Parts: sequence; structure tokens; C-alpha cells
Amino acid sequence: MDELKEILTEFAYSGWDLIAIPAGKWLDWGGDKTDLLAAIRRAFLLCGNCGCEFDPLYERAFVLLSKTNIKDRIRNEKQHMNKIRFIMNHVIVPIYIFITIVSMALGGILMETDEAKYTPVFIGIMIGYGLLSLALLVSVPFMRKKELRIELANVDYDTLSVEDKKEYEFLDSYQMKVMLSAPGVVIDDVLYKYERFNIGVATSNYLLRIAIYLHFSFRDEDEKYGFEFSIPVTKELLYAVRKFNIDMVNKEDFDFIVYNKEKAFHQIFKYGYVKKHDLRSETDDS
Repeated sequence: MDELKEILTEFAYSGWDLIAIPAGKWLDWGGDKTDLLAAIRRAFLLCGNCGCEFDPLYERAFVLLSKTNIKDRIRNEKQHMNKIRFIMNHVIVPIYIFITIVSMALGGILMETDEAKYTPVFIGIMIGYGLLSLALLVSVPFMRKKELRIELANVDYDTLSVEDKKEYEFLDSYQMKVMLSAPGVVIDDVLYKYERFNIGVATSNYLLRIAIYLHFSFRDEDEKYGFEFSIPVTKELLYAVRKFNIDMVNKEDFDFIVYNKEKAFHQIFKYGYVKKHDLRSETDDS
């Protein structure tokens, strides 16, 4: 962490409030990692290729901050996993592993002590362990169906309630403000035309939570400078896409997700992406 501390110290004394304030907070009392990551990413977006001494430090700091230990990972999973999956991963599975170890150890000790005497007991332990394993295996499909229903209930693509406006403000995955309007994308009062972006829908089933984003990737004319960001797909974003006729490279996937939400979510939940659009063969994925 010494390298990270050195980088953040440089940020803190940079005189640029965007990175100086969150870096200083982090150095003083730990700060908020999400805020710091968002500030570093925004700084990279604004001047990551200007040629100054901080250019190589943004990406390095981002990499160092993105590393997580077991405690951070469990905290992250608890925050983002649905309750069913968290209980399964951090309660039921550890208990099952503990029972497995105890059953194997106890069985071995009994058989080593007196094989003839304790064989019936050993068989009973193995039968109980087998029934427990079978019950756990059988419960998985039912739990996944319930998790999928939870994911479906959390998403609303009904645009009838969306207010018609000239521009719409969103937060990307790192809490950077992005404005979508008819002329293009506005970031920090700078307008970027839509045609300068490679735009497409991106999906994920990380932590068995369905995540659907509209991903924007920008490169300048000389291919020397670029940045990218992702906005979660909501009914407001869907309305903006339609209103401003925002084109994307995989529009078929986007339309399938919007108009066939349940079938698309089933595929994303299982594979992490939309595998096929043929509704007639969707039963093959069940």
C-alpha cells in the first residue's frame, strides 16, 4: 500500500480539488473508496492524456484501489447480492462444508477404531450426508427461479411515466454525471457527438444479479485519446435512446431485452449475456 499512499499524496497536494479533496480524505481517515475511484476516473477522463506527470498515475491508482481483500469482497457481496444468494454462499455452503469435513473425519475415526462394530454407524452417516447433498442439489433450481423473479421485479421499462425533456442526466457506474441530449453526450460541459462513440448494450450476471448497461466508448480522430463509461439501463435511459435515436452496434440485443424482458433475463441470469433471439427455441434454455 506504500505505492498507493505515495500516489494519493501527490494527488492530495496537486491543487486540483477534484482529486485533492478525496485523496486527502482517504489519507486522513480512510475516506470512501467509491468516491475516490469516481474522482480518479473523472480526472483521467478530463486530462488523462494531457502529458502531465499525473497521466500514468491515474490508471495505476485505479488498479491499486480496485484490489480487494476477503473482508472487502464479503462486504461487497453483502451489499450487492440478493438475500437468497448471500445466505446460500455465506451460511448454507459453509455449514455444508463443515458437515462434510466432520462426517468424513468422524467416519474415518470410527472405522479406524473398530470397523466391524461401527460399520452400520458409518453407513448411517454416509446416508445422512448423501440425503443432505441431494436436498441441497435439488433446491438449487428452485432458488434460482426465485432469484430471477426478484431480478425481474426490480426492473421497470415502462416509459409512459417518463417526463419528456430536452436532456436527461444520468450517473455512470462510477458516479460520473453524464447528460444525454439531441446533439450528443455532455460531460463536464463538453459536448461529444453520438457518432464519435461506439455504443452498445452490455450485460452481466456477476454475483447472480442481472446488470444491463449502455456502454459508450470514445476515441478521438487520431486514436490517441479515448475514454469509456457505462450507464445502467432504466426507463429514463430507454426513453432517451428512443427520443434521440441513439444507434448502437447490438441493437437487436437491446430490443430483445426491452420487449422480451423475462426471456432475456432468463438468458442473462444463466449465461451473462443474450444468447439467442429466437423465441420459439427459448424452451431449450429452461
